[in-house]
Amino acid sequence: LLYAVMALISSFTPLLIAILCVVIAFLFKRYKTTESNKATKPRGESRPWVDEDLQDDTEMNSKDNESDDWVVEGTENLTHVPYTPRRFTEEEMLQRSQEFFTLLNQRRSVRFISREPVPREVINDVIRTAGTAPSGAHTEPWTFVVVSDEETKHNIRNIVEEEEEINYKQRMGDKWVQDLKKLRTNWVKEYLDMAPYLILIFKQTYGILPNGKKKTHYYNEISVSISCGLLLAALQNVGLVTVTSTPLNCGPQLRLLLRRPTNEKLLMLLPVGYPAPDATVPDLTRKELDDIMYSAVDTNPLSVYIMHPFWNSMVKILPTWLAPNLITFTGFMFLVLNFAILSFYDYDFYAAAEGHAHVPSLVWIAAGLFNFLAYTLGLVTFLSCARADGVDGKQARRTHSSTPLGELFDHGLDSWACVFFVCSMYSVFGRGASGVGVLTLYWLLWVVLFSFILSHWEKYNTGVLFLPWGYDLSQVTISIVYIITAVVGVETWYEPVIWNIHYRDIFIVMILGCLFTVTLPMSLYNIVKAYRTGSLKHRSMYEALLPFFSPVLLFVLATLWACLSPGDVLGRQPRLFYLMVGTAFANVTCKLIVCQMSNTRCQALSWLLLPMAAVVLLVCSGMAQQSETLVLYAWTAVVVLSHVHYGVSVKCGAMSRTAGLAQLLRAQTSGEAAERPLQHLRLLPDEAALRMTGRGENRPGGCGGLRRLGTLRNELTRKPITTETHLIPGKRDPLSELTFQV
Repeated sequence: LLYAVMALISSFTPLLIAILCVVIAFLFKRYKTTESNKATKPRGESRPWVDEDLQDDTEMNSKDNESDDWVVEGTENLTHVPYTPRRFTEEEMLQRSQEFFTLLNQRRSVRFISREPVPREVINDVIRTAGTAPSGAHTEPWTFVVVSDEETKHNIRNIVEEEEEINYKQRMGDKWVQDLKKLRTNWVKEYLDMAPYLILIFKQTYGILPNGKKKTHYYNEISVSISCGLLLAALQNVGLVTVTSTPLNCGPQLRLLLRRPTNEKLLMLLPVGYPAPDATVPDLTRKELDDIMYSAVDTNPLSVYIMHPFWNSMVKILPTWLAPNLITFTGFMFLVLNFAILSFYDYDFYAAAEGHAHVPSLVWIAAGLFNFLAYTLGLVTFLSCARADGVDGKQARRTHSSTPLGELFDHGLDSWACVFFVCSMYSVFGRGASGVGVLTLYWLLWVVLFSFILSHWEKYNTGVLFLPWGYDLSQVTISIVYIITAVVGVETWYEPVIWNIHYRDIFIVMILGCLFTVTLPMSLYNIVKAYRTGSLKHRSMYEALLPFFSPVLLFVLATLWACLSPGDVLGRQPRLFYLMVGTAFANVTCKLIVCQMSNTRCQALSWLLLPMAAVVLLVCSGMAQQSETLVLYAWTAVVVLSHVHYGVSVKCGAMSRTAGLAQLLRAQTSGEAAERPLQHLRLLPDEAALRMTGRGENRPGGCGGLRRLGTLRNELTRKPITTETHLIPGKRDPLSELTFQV
């Protein structure tokens, strides 16, 4: 009865801890909100640093929707028509994608622009292209103001330079100004006079209907930013150059100069034209694909069709203010509590053996529940990544709080969770006559540990994290085994399944089989595939195998201690020895994860292994024979505390290293960056028109215009546009509804 009561209380402990964490987080959030409301606002500058034009008013507009000035247009009767896509073969897709990348990879910010006139029809078409961008609720909240008048351009330059001089001298600070030195830029904007056209892009914070009512423009800044991206691509497609300018604090004056309504806020200014004959650009490089794309492959049917839909439903229950890392840590605490409870009832793994007091059934029920909760919360998604994780990752994407540090926290706890899994599962079979020997389990523990590090080693070399099928199935199976043990007892696992084959044998074969038939072959296959396709990040054998040096050394040291121990430390203290090995391995693995996430070279040797080598030498030489158990306790404490210290300080260390790197970069770039001549594709007016209409798509080197980016006209309309202004944009055509001409 006492055991049952203790097990029942223990089963509710993680839930109480989770509730307590939620309450503390809620109270802390309320406290911060109260304090921030009480705090007095700092005195602002006479000229605000960030113009109010840059604020997205979607949330404000949504609050005012109920007023009489706002209307909601009904779209229930909007006609939907069949979509007829143009399908390409894989070869055509690859060719077109490579050609388009080659074209846009030549795009540079050019500050030396020629006065040579540009056909107005080309400008019209590139703005039409920008108007094909998606927008919130199809509100199309953009206005493109095209300026070609010399006097107006000069007035714009005066306004911009006046504010930019204040920005450089007072507002931006030394760091920002220092970072811009390598680009040779300052507050003088001569290109605003030189460029044949200035395109000023305004976002409409709300629309005005013919009856004077206001219409909400959702996500107006995001929508207009997307259209700016298409506009830049369209300009590159026709052989024109520009430089993106965000004239901070100039919006109100420019809006007044250009007679724009108050619902329009300036977002960007683009001088457009041909590059000057002597134009140069900084000799800079762009990030590689591995630096901007995080890849993962998860094709497990159990994960895709069952677990992910289940996790998607679970995450909706959580409040949005709940931090994803708190969810991850809660899952980890469930696993640690599982390990602690089983350590209390079965410290030396004899509880499952015949003639010993067995673990109570309620404890096994709690173990199954805790294991499944830890798996669900996302801690132990073994090879979890940005797209293949549990509730914690989905909460991070739901709250837009995904960070590399959060990913490192998740992976780091995953690496530590391996030893807790193995030790907890070992209590089911035990080390009795019908169980598994402690040395056998030691080898199995290393199989699991190396299986874990294989995938991160694979990503270190290929940049892609491949997710094995077996892990989701193994987690569900472990939870079910715990529940079955609670119902039928541990005696069931003593009985042979068939031909004197016991469940322990199946358990061993499954672990070894997963490594040698699935995990290892797939990792080697992916490495060879990356080598053949040229995407392998480390071509030399030494650099590719460098992450294995520390794990192999740890394996050698731990094995020497286990096999040459004078006092049979593995037999006397198996749980403690497993914990020491698993924690040291987690520390080594975390450093590999940091390297593969930051694309830095992996360390050949972890500092933690140096004192461990001294400890193993001390024990195996017989100098500490009488106090070997005490040495194991002391060294395990050192390893655990070192790993916890590493985990706690990794954020501060990452921040300090980032600051140091930034300081180093500033020191290295304090001089001006090397300039190189601009390699520019010059197009004649007719060629530019052909590119924009797609009629030249079969010409050598052509990309067929930007028809694939949106709906471009099949024929170029050469009729001049004379409309003065249109305040309310509507459908994509005519162009006058997108453009205000000066």
